[in-house]
Amino acid sequence: MPNSRIAVALLVLPLMVAGCSSGPRDVARVNGEPISYETYCTSMQLERLPQGVPLGVAKLVDMISQQVMIQEARRLKAYPTQTQIDQELQQIRSNPAAAAAYEGLSDEQVKQVSVIPRLAAANLVLQAAHLRPGDVERYFNQHRAQYDRPESANILWIAVEKEADAKNALQMQGTMSPETIVQTVMQDVPGAGQPLQVLKGQPLGPLQPLVDPVFRTPAKHWTPIVRLQQPVDVTATKRANFLLAYVLDRKPAQQADLANPEVHRQVEMDVASTRVPRDYIQKLVENALRKAQVEVIPASLKRVEVELAKQQGALQPQ
Repeated sequence: MPNSRIAVALLVLPLMVAGCSSGPRDVARVNGEPISYETYCTSMQLERLPQGVPLGVAKLVDMISQQVMIQEARRLKAYPTQTQIDQELQQIRSNPAAAAAYEGLSDEQVKQVSVIPRLAAANLVLQAAHLRPGDVERYFNQHRAQYDRPESANILWIAVEKEADAKNALQMQGTMSPETIVQTVMQDVPGAGQPLQVLKGQPLGPLQPLVDPVFRTPAKHWTPIVRLQQPVDVTATKRANFLLAYVLDRKPAQQADLANPEVHRQVEMDVASTRVPRDYIQKLVENALRKAQVEVIPASLKRVEVELAKQQGALQPQ
């Protein structure tokens, strides 16, 4: 976590989620490198929380720490290569669930808020693990079964109290996309509009009754409405008697192949996790933050607050 100097500078401005239609150039600088308003706002949008959630300060604190981590990766020569970045981006764009999560964002935005930070953290851990030739192959051969993928599906789901609401959702499909239908019906449930991966034979919590219908339903179709024997708690305040899902895609079971770059990377990380302390990245960032020069730009952050107030009607444009 950042030092008290950073925290005090941030807490004077109680921010909320804001739109990206306009805004200042930068919201902070870390060792002279800017955190742009666009990147900050894009990260806020990806939280997918209802408007009005006071998240802005916490998000900027995280982004400052993330910027320091990326700088450490560069200093230690663990910064992602262009090949790594391109491959990771391609995997995101080719995966319907991941692509939907970043819908509307440019490739550059996805790289800045997700791809580069994730790869930088992974590279730092791998560097600290000091893997030797044969380590990955041995670990894979000893744990091969855990890398085999069961049949899977990516879905959008709906949970409602009344059957009529589920039927109404199905009637919307002639005029709305599945994503819009789910967002409309489930607007009071944060995160419900995000694709969910279902693995055959593995538990799905309160949505467990959807598993069998999902694997009997072709991709790009809705499952039948599922009537529950007893209500399930979708959130702390919302209960459901009926479930419904749209199947985005389905993938057959696959036996793991270490020649697959994605599998190889996962095995590498698993081996590294047995050798590198869990808090390695956290401590690396904490140490770097103690020496970092962090400049928060109050005028820029205040602009975010004003823009939000205008959108919500609390302030009228002058």
